[in-house]
Amino acid sequence: MREAMELPVIFHLCHSKRHVVHVSREFAFAMILYQFAFPRRYCSMKREWGMNAKDLGFIIKKMSVLLIKKFKNRLDFDTRQFSAENCEHFARAIYERTKTYLSVIAFIDGTMQKLCCPKSEEKQKTLYNGWKHIHCIKYQAIAIPDSITSSLIGPFVGSTHDAKFFDETKTLDRLILYLTVVSGDKYPPFGYVIYGDQVYPRSYKVFKPFPLDETLKDESSSTIYYN
Repeated sequence: MREAMELPVIFHLCHSKRHVVHVSREFAFAMILYQFAFPRRYCSMKREWGMNAKDLGFIIKKMSVLLIKKFKNRLDFDTRQFSAENCEHFARAIYERTKTYLSVIAFIDGTMQKLCCPKSEEKQKTLYNGWKHIHCIKYQAIAIPDSITSSLIGPFVGSTHDAKFFDETKTLDRLILYLTVVSGDKYPPFGYVIYGDQVYPRSYKVFKPFPLDETLKDESSSTIYYN
């Protein structure tokens, strides 16, 4: 992992000319994993990590920005995961399990990261998710059958609807552009597709369930009554 990430062995993070924090990459990375695994305030981390809350926040913020800049393209949409060979394996694996669609290769959904309640009333309203009744930030993820998240876009404020940031991030345009090329002549007329829930717009690259009201309507119309 050290070689793959290509990060310096020691980070020299400058608060100011008089205050420089020196931290190893392993220590900084472990700190990020610890902080984001569960919502914590920096003041509650002081004892475990042996430094004050100001330095903790500074290190985590700087390290997060560095990692996002370095791996942003692969996080947004990792095309290496969607090679023609991989897509064929994904489609076969999903069909063998579901026996429904031959061309589905991945699943898209929104995910939430719970946050501590902000002090500002304005931030509370922005980050509050009315569905889960929590303060959070949200991400959009595309997962493939080998349990790897091949796309992770965000963060978005907790009050944002999944369909809104799906549209804002131009995810559909990426899917159309890339999956059309990878599909080739396989599985006409749509080629490879992904599967999402009902909040996503109807598209020939994103399959979703039929709305419940339509399903019930079809069932009621096909009911036969005997006297």
